[in-house]
Amino acid sequence: MLDSSQSVQSWAPVPALLAAAAQLRKDALPNQGKLHHKLLVLDEKVVIGGSFNYTAPANRYNDENIFIIRNAGVAKFCKQEVERIYNHKAVNF
Repeated sequence: MLDSSQSVQSWAPVPALLAAAAQLRKDALPNQGKLHHKLLVLDEKVVIGGSFNYTAPANRYNDENIFIIRNAGVAKFCKQEVERIYNHKAVNF
C-alpha cells in the first residue's frame, strides 16, 4: 500500500517491488489526502513502524525512527488497519 503522490516519484521503489511480484496498491483518499501510515506487519507477532518512509531520501537525508514490536495483540490490530486501508481506500497499480 503506497501513497499515490509519493509512489510516482523517481526514487519510489515501485518498479523493483513490481518486478519482485509484490501486490501493490495506492491510496485513493479524498481531497488529496495522504496515506501516512508506516506499518509493516511481518507475521502474527511482529510489526515494524515509525516515521521511516522506506524511500531513498528518508534513508539518506532525513532524521527518521523505526521500531519493532513483538506482540500478537499489536500485530492483530495493525493487520486489521492495513487490511482496512488496502481493501477500502486503494486502487491497483
